[in-house]
Amino acid sequence: MNIRKCWKNVMLATAAILWAGCGEDKGNAVSPDTNNPESSASIESGDEPSSSSEEALPEPESSSSYQSVEEACKDTETFNLAVENSDLRCAGGKMDTLYTCCDGSQIPSPKKIYTNCPSSYFETPTDPDTLPSHWVDDTLYTKKGLNERNSRVVAESARLSKEYEAGIIDSLNKTTTYCDDHGGIKSRDTYNKDYYAISESECEKLSNQASEDLYNEIEKDPTILDIVKSCIKDELHYILNPEQPLYGIVSIVGPMNQCSGATTISYPETIEKSGKNAKFVCVDGTVEETEEYAADVKARDEKEAQCRSTVREEFLEGIERCKEVYGGNQASDN
Repeated sequence: MNIRKCWKNVMLATAAILWAGCGEDKGNAVSPDTNNPESSASIESGDEPSSSSEEALPEPESSSSYQSVEEACKDTETFNLAVENSDLRCAGGKMDTLYTCCDGSQIPSPKKIYTNCPSSYFETPTDPDTLPSHWVDDTLYTKKGLNERNSRVVAESARLSKEYEAGIIDSLNKTTTYCDDHGGIKSRDTYNKDYYAISESECEKLSNQASEDLYNEIEKDPTILDIVKSCIKDELHYILNPEQPLYGIVSIVGPMNQCSGATTISYPETIEKSGKNAKFVCVDGTVEETEEYAADVKARDEKEAQCRSTVREEFLEGIERCKEVYGGNQASDN
């Protein structure tokens, strides 16, 4: 009887322990959220739900975005302008206010700089030095970069011209007789032969000056009546003042020179002395003129003197006409 009671107590204790263990497992179990079908589906399918903190983290950037920028900056057709001192390239139209670059950034529209002065020109830009503001050929330059570029270009042009001229002097020393007795040719000056041939318009201007000189003499001549002097001045006004407007002085509004705001660009080039040889400077400092230059200078001087001394025929006729109308060459009673 006692053995049976003890065995019964052992069985009850064992059952109590097993029951308590099952109760703890049941309390720790998480029931699916019936209000969230996605949660239920994920549990049924065996997928683990992701936490909210993991969803908030951004995905790491892949190298593909950097690769696309790198490739874009190699696209010389789409982005035709290279930015100085950088790997960037940009592009834009003539009327665009902003240019788009290969990295997605934008810059103020650069200025196209002309070597001459067209009717439609760009004024000197006032963009900050840190921004591309000019483009030459296919490169964008800052103002500072543009100035540095021009300085390099000017220096290179001077070097090329010096080398070219040295070659000319060396050739002349081998083929001419100038400076033979003075150590050879050191340098030379050239001249434009056309300048020494006085044109008809130049001669006419010199004749006008001669006519004006004659009028000034008449003005000072006390034997000529004042009314005759006034007549000469009125009738021959177009000769005495050929450049004065017919209807008085015209007021011009706006800048006289539309090129005043233009920015010029220097390009590498060899500057050759044009024209014919005028003078040679010898090694010892002696200066020798070429025979052709001396003859052209003499011919111009003679022609100029002739034009200066020639009073225009219509001026002489006007003087005689005024004298005939107003009493000739008589002293004024006043």
